[in-house]
This record gives sequence, C-alpha cells and structure tokens, in this order.
Amino acid sequence: MTTGNAVAARLAGSPATAVSTSRLDSDSSAAPTGTIIMVKLYVGTLDAGEAFYGRVFGAKFAVAQGETAHIVVFPNGGPGLVLLKRGPHDWKKKGSFIIQVPDLDIAKARAVANGATVQGEFEGGPDGQSRSVDVLDPWGNQVEILQTG
Repeated sequence: MTTGNAVAARLAGSPATAVSTSRLDSDSSAAPTGTIIMVKLYVGTLDAGEAFYGRVFGAKFAVAQGETAHIVVFPNGGPGLVLLKRGPHDWKKKGSFIIQVPDLDIAKARAVANGATVQGEFEGGPDGQSRSVDVLDPWGNQVEILQTG
C-alpha cells in the first residue's frame, strides 16, 4: 500500500490501516506526540507572499522574524505560515499544504487571479462529496484547496 493510499484508507476508517507499533512503543514509556504549528514556504518577497495568501485565504500578518521571515495566520485558526524570502541558494526549496475552504470555486478563482497555476482537480474522497484543486502559488509551492461535503 502506498503512503497516499494508507492515508486515504485511514481517513476512510479502513481496517487496512492497522499498524503494529509494539516495536516502536517498547522503547519508550509514553506514546510519541506532535502538533504542526507552522508550515514554511519560500516566496519571492515577503510583501508579495503576504498579499497572495491574504487575498486568496484571508491570512493576516502576525509577526516578523527578522528581515527574511514573516509569520501569517488564518482567520479560522490552524498552523501559521512562515513566509521565507527566497535566497540565492533556496531556488529548489518548495513547500506544500492543504487548506479547507467553504467554496472551492471562489478560492480557486481568487488563487488564479492572484498568480496561481492550476495543476489538477479531483472529486471523491472518503465521503464521496469532496472536491479539491491543486495549484502552484506564484513561487512554485503546492497548495491543495479542499471543499468537503
């Protein structure tokens, strides 16, 4: 089973996702935990990155981390984005994330109007009613825009 299929099966509640963790758990007294708090994306300029994610998804500037990094947050919560000004050695670095929206068509139109490129569109998902579109932001980061139900 590929990683993508394993994730899809887990989301669908498939019994095929049972994974033995006894080998992993035997070395520690507590189960491992983690929380995604930020996603890093490389952008051309910080102002342009803030403008794109603000216009498309409502992201707002939260804090500057020096001259090459700004953090933006979303109105409905979730991990913040660390926008990093792309340096001369960062041209290959890309990021990727999935964002859920109430209206896929509006979000897609906003993304394209602000410089995104559509890579593909999908329907289905575990509920059979989800739709999504993969876009590349103006700096090549992949954003999957998802509408469920």
